[in-house]
Amino acid sequence: MGGFNWRYDSGQVPALRHAKPALERSQQRCDATSTTLGGLPAVSLASLTADEEFQAGLTCNGVKATPGNPLPTSCLASEFGSTLLSIPAPGKGDNDHNPQRIAPRDLFDASLGKDNIFHRDRFKTNLDLTAINVTNKYALL
Repeated sequence: MGGFNWRYDSGQVPALRHAKPALERSQQRCDATSTTLGGLPAVSLASLTADEEFQAGLTCNGVKATPGNPLPTSCLASEFGSTLLSIPAPGKGDNDHNPQRIAPRDLFDASLGKDNIFHRDRFKTNLDLTAINVTNKYALL
């Protein structure tokens, strides 16, 4: 016997208390501290730590933040993004109508099993193997 499960998450608003501290601060700080860089719209990342930038998957000009290496303190809005979040453009974020969302994703699980593998009548032994997140997709929950 076997089974396959496919789940599509369309991008939920990060609302769980234990999962959102860095994301919440990121949203509040990025929306509240929109700035300019060379006369162009930019986002100020000065108040975020390198670890917070990394946890939110933030990128600037294609460069990803790492836990020990932060992004520049200001990043052009056209070059700012996230691999894990869908972030509204600076000044367009609204907690009620256009909030930050976790990026959409597909998750796949598979399982295989065999009942009564030793063909006994009195004591039956079953074998089940399950693989969760088969594609090893890294995403926020």
